[in-house]
Amino acid sequence: MKYFLKILLWIASAFFFMEALLHAFGLPILEHDKIYLVTHDGYIAIFALTYAIFFLLISMDLKKYKTLFILSMSGVFLALLNASW
Repeated sequence: MKYFLKILLWIASAFFFMEALLHAFGLPILEHDKIYLVTHDGYIAIFALTYAIFFLLISMDLKKYKTLFILSMSGVFLALLNASW
């Protein structure tokens, strides 16, 4: 189970790193590329980069970063709720 969770955390980290690059440089791969705003997408890039680093850090020691994992997952859940609003 721990190994599976580590793999999921690595995948999530890779996703957020890629998302950070897409938003930081405003690449037209995204479906909303026509509404690119430098400030807005810059904040999203920082958000994505922060979560990518969190997930990499958590994957290194699941026991030590259990609280950070719970807080990060709560933050992702709230971000998904906000996006679907």
